[in-house]
Amino acid sequence: MDYLKKFFTEQEYLQIKQELSEETQTLFLTSEKKVCENLNLLKHLNINILNVILYKSNILFDNLEFLKEKILQDPQLLVKLQEDVANFDTISL
Repeated sequence: MDYLKKFFTEQEYLQIKQELSEETQTLFLTSEKKVCENLNLLKHLNINILNVILYKSNILFDNLEFLKEKILQDPQLLVKLQEDVANFDTISL
């Protein structure tokens, strides 16, 4: 999971390692390319990626291209996601 260090401070990285289950950490280890792509996308959209990892990490293992499409259809969705990552539940993520 060392690749996450390029996205987070050392303190945030340690928090992630402490709070994620071993099973989730294993998924991060085996899904580096997809996770990096998705983190870059979410970071570009100004969505709090630390909160995504801590509270909605499951979405990082999926293809988020359709997220861009949904945001283009409803720009308010982006605002909601920027405010609270729990709003991913409203779009079934």
